[in-house]
Amino acid sequence: MPECAALQQMVYRHKISDTDQLKQVLTDSRAQVSQDPLNQATDQLLKRLTIIINAKDGDVAFCLD
Repeated sequence: MPECAALQQMVYRHKISDTDQLKQVLTDSRAQVSQDPLNQATDQLLKRLTIIINAKDGDVAFCLD
């Protein structure tokens, strides 16, 4: 997902000195990223979590590809 990598690069461009600055950089950087890829990532995460929860103690590695 290139947008997540782009967000990471935006954040890494800053020298972060405290958590307040990190929050601000994250907020500012997030505003520059399209919402659609983030929605897709969230949907994928929810699907994977549902598989894991439904599997209980079963093996789910093959389901997560």
